[in-house]
Amino acid sequence: MPPAPPEVLKPWERVVVFLGRLAFQKGPDYFIEAAARVLDRMSGVKFVLAGRGPMLPQLIHRVAQLRRGKDILFAGFLDRSAVGHILRMADLFVMTSVSEPFGIAVLEAMAHGVPAIIPKEAGVGEVVANVLRVDFWDVRNLADRIAAVLRHEPLRRTMSDLGRREVGRLSWRDSARQCLAVYRRALGREAHR
Repeated sequence: MPPAPPEVLKPWERVVVFLGRLAFQKGPDYFIEAAARVLDRMSGVKFVLAGRGPMLPQLIHRVAQLRRGKDILFAGFLDRSAVGHILRMADLFVMTSVSEPFGIAVLEAMAHGVPAIIPKEAGVGEVVANVLRVDFWDVRNLADRIAAVLRHEPLRRTMSDLGRREVGRLSWRDSARQCLAVYRRALGREAHR
């Protein structure tokens, strides 16, 4: 099931997606503020927040204050198939987490060939290189980067291609092997004390 009715998203519009719980930790308010800045200088862009959480009422109120209800959309909670659907529609994935130990949604987006912007503090930044990084609170810089990716097709395409290849090389099996190696080294050092 599509996250938004077909009449809301036009085929020629760019789609910027936020996937996550609508809670302080995930920073959806920063996403909305950056979206408003982008929309002040660009048309033909829709910003979609997919998720639910305690901040939903205040986020809806803020979008209404900004008079951007037609451009900043709330998709609600999405099941796995709907997440795949929205990522296939997306031109850009944006994570604005205040605190994010990892961020698996970034890997999902990249696996779908969607360029990603992440906070410098996100743990996933230690695993992937082909993303743009921002300070989560710097909505001006975030808006500039969103606009750059949407306006410059070669940048978007390069991030898409490199990101998909990068994520394709990652595997849970390799991660588990690396984790076990760290434990073995740590246990080996303990045994020699």
